[in-house]
Amino acid sequence: MLCACATAPRKEAPAQQTVSGEQIAGEMFAADSGTARSLMDRGNYVEAVVEFRKLMDYAPDEAVRRRARLGLARCLMKMENHTGALKVLRPYPADPQTDYERRRLALAGEAFLRDGRPREAEILLEISLDGAGREEGASPWKAAVCANLGCAYLKNSKFAQAVMLYRRASSLYRAAGKVVAARETADMADSIQSLL
Repeated sequence: MLCACATAPRKEAPAQQTVSGEQIAGEMFAADSGTARSLMDRGNYVEAVVEFRKLMDYAPDEAVRRRARLGLARCLMKMENHTGALKVLRPYPADPQTDYERRRLALAGEAFLRDGRPREAEILLEISLDGAGREEGASPWKAAVCANLGCAYLKNSKFAQAVMLYRRASSLYRAAGKVVAARETADMADSIQSLL
């Protein structure tokens, strides 16, 4: 776990949206999921679900099936079917060893967050981020996990931890060249800090 469970006094905190699975899983897609991804990118979610399921069921390569699984979960989340996305992402690895497992946990954490279950989200996002900490450098997906974990902490009234994670997300976004996201997460940290 990343942080202790100290709880700040309950104050009205600013609302925060979760960071999209697009940043978390998007980098893993390749040409082999092109049709499904293209459909999803155009908003044809029902057709994209069919194509992702085909890839999951019939692709001869395990890596393609894994990417399809992440794509299917992202697509279901865009359709606001968070329970369906969580089912696709199960089982959740307790000690993720691969990039794929960390991203799967991160997407499941986001789905729990969007489903109004921040405690479950917090657990999975912490595990995902802990495993991602072994990687070198900054990436937008790691920053998105930090921002979503900050959101979970905020919803769980762990304000000091939320500030810390939003600041970390801002730093990672800045290092990855995502200036707008860096500013937004820094502003979120400042807004929460002002309430403490």
